[in-house]
Amino acid sequence: MEIENFKEKIGKLGVHLINKGKKKIRNINKKYLLEEAEINKRFEEEIYDESTRIRRKFIEKFNKILNDYQFQLLSKVRNELLGLKNDLIKNLKSELIGLIKQKIEDDYTTYIEFILNRIKNFSRNLNGKSENLIIKLNNRDYEYFNRNFNLLDDIFGDPIDIKRIQDQIIGGFEIFLNQEKITFDFTFINLIENNSILIEKEFSRFVSDENFKSIEHEFEKYIQNKSFEIKTYEIINHLKNKNEA
Repeated sequence: MEIENFKEKIGKLGVHLINKGKKKIRNINKKYLLEEAEINKRFEEEIYDESTRIRRKFIEKFNKILNDYQFQLLSKVRNELLGLKNDLIKNLKSELIGLIKQKIEDDYTTYIEFILNRIKNFSRNLNGKSENLIIKLNNRDYEYFNRNFNLLDDIFGDPIDIKRIQDQIIGGFEIFLNQEKITFDFTFINLIENNSILIEKEFSRFVSDENFKSIEHEFEKYIQNKSFEIKTYEIINHLKNKNEA
């Protein structure tokens, strides 16, 4: 009887230990599963964070390259437009020089009258002190005044001299005083350069800065629109990847 009771007690204890063991195993499995889930979660978060960091870094680098390229491209366009404007003004000056040449060829007498009037106006500022004055002229004008020197003598009270100008010019003259230490440049080329602002204003009557600014603005708008399209695509793609993750 006692043996049966002992066996019964042993049996119950065994069942209890087995049940307790099963419970511990279940708890261990549950803890392991929770830990595994946590590890997987952390791993996925780290992967997503790293992926986001790489993607963000790529986008930042891409945007920097894009912005640098846009800046270089816009600068290039501005320089080309400025170069075009300068070329047009240069061509306008060349056309003006050609027109002056033609006017001189067509009516040399009127041109000589213009030169004499300019010399007379200059002489008035000398207050009669024209000693050692030298007038330099191009070949054709030199030959003319050399034959008609009295036209210059009538203007100046003191003896003067005329010389050929070394760098041939289309017209006008240079005056030298005080043993050529003081120079006054009345050549047409110099007059054109000194009146460049007026020439540019005249040019602007036909081709205004607004035309160039409009072209530049349209190009900037085009570039900005393309940039917006690219960045919008990046944002949509980024949000899509985030939702999938």
